[in-house]
This record gives sequence, C-alpha cells and structure tokens, in this order.
Amino acid sequence: QFLQLPMEKLLASEAMVAVWVTNDPKKQAFVLDELFPAWSLRFSGCWTWIKVTNEGEPLLPFGERPRLPFEKVLVGRKSAAESEDPKDQVFAAVPGHHSQKPFLDELLPKSQSKLEIFARNLRPHWTSWGNEVLL
Repeated sequence: QFLQLPMEKLLASEAMVAVWVTNDPKKQAFVLDELFPAWSLRFSGCWTWIKVTNEGEPLLPFGERPRLPFEKVLVGRKSAAESEDPKDQVFAAVPGHHSQKPFLDELLPKSQSKLEIFARNLRPHWTSWGNEVLL
C-alpha cells in the first residue's frame, strides 16, 4: 500500500522525507530498495533515536532483541544537490504516549515546508495528511 501513495502529488520539487522504520533489516531494505525509488527519492541519511527515561537512561538494554532501545529514521531526498544532504545523527528523547515518535523539527531544514503522512497531530508550519489526526 505504501507504494501506491500519491507522493508525486504531495511532495515539493525539493523535498526531504523521513521514514520511521523498525529494527527489522527486511523492513529497512524495503524502504531503501523499493519505497524510496518508487517515490523518486534517493537515500541521504540515517538518524537514530535512542529512547530514554525522564532521567536520561536507556529505556531498554542495548543488544537484546526483539526489543531494542532505539529506532531508525531513514531519510530520502528529492533534489539534485547532494551537498544539502543531512548528516547521520543520533539523538535521545523520551517516548511519547501510545508510541508517539519525537518531533524532528530540530533536525529538519527550517526553510522547507513540512508534510507528515499518517499524522496524529496538527502542528504549526506542517501539513498533516491522514485519517487519524488528533487535536
């Protein structure tokens, strides 16, 4: 179903797309090898979210599958300028309620318009697209 999303209608001509993905190598490969090409994106970086407690400690131990204390965001870009690619980054944040991911505003260019698909929140300066947006 992801491959059928009308991304060509939703994305600007210069766009960066951040896709949350589990630690399953097959799902990561799907995003990199199938989804990004279908959306005319090239892979440009990987961001890693370390899930921490309010005290700053990892939420879970490292190295123990199936659950790990981190998730990845694979970043694709629709642009001709490779120099603008984001750098691989690691950041820590406390998980939100009901699997809510941290907002990525600090990692994204401030000058670009922003689109969140499958959005659960309405946020300033973002276009929220989906059928589960909560106020």
